[in-house]
Amino acid sequence: MTRHRTSILLFALLMSSASIARAEQFELFDITFTFTKDDADNSKPSQSHYYVKGAMLNAERPKDWTVPVDYRNGTVHVRLEVLEKPKGGEPTTWSVCDIPNKR
Repeated sequence: MTRHRTSILLFALLMSSASIARAEQFELFDITFTFTKDDADNSKPSQSHYYVKGAMLNAERPKDWTVPVDYRNGTVHVRLEVLEKPKGGEPTTWSVCDIPNKR
């Protein structure tokens, strides 16, 4: 019976320490922008890219994404809302590309 109680206590301690070590979520950016066909054709340095950088990024984001929490091996949740698009049947497409910013 003692062995069983010890296992339960050890399991409870492990579970409580795991919940303490959970990382807080943070918002990297929250912006509204217009992106036209002309923007896609003429953006620099790469066509079809909208660059989120500088003041558009949350200044309170972690400086190091590897310690004390390894965010780079975590999960990213993206919410996209298309507010308007051209009339007709042209599809709206979107993809994300992460290019690390140096501080």
